[in-house]
Amino acid sequence: MAISAANHEYFFMKLKTPDWIEPLAKAGRFKDPPNAKRQEGTISFPSWAESQYLVRVAGDAPDIVKQVILNVPETDNQRVHQDFVEAQQRSRLKKLRGLDSSRIYIFCIPTKSPN
Repeated sequence: MAISAANHEYFFMKLKTPDWIEPLAKAGRFKDPPNAKRQEGTISFPSWAESQYLVRVAGDAPDIVKQVILNVPETDNQRVHQDFVEAQQRSRLKKLRGLDSSRIYIFCIPTKSPN
């Protein structure tokens, strides 16, 4: 059965405990972060319900959140990067401090390309 985008967002918004991290990770739910969207000279950074969930539960399960983040494929989406940084900050035990900062990519928009 196909899941609509609205149901997907609603499901992740309602998760408040880390109990779902492992089952969701095993199901591959943290393997497809959205990339930045470029269209007609604009760029947008879509939110990712999965990373927002990790932010909410990072303080309760810092070790597993760290492992999930380390296994997320690379993305140029700054909003996802922001969520990962926030997850680190929310970790009460600061166990996410070992997160390799080279995995956090800074996306720079060129000022103007030469013609």
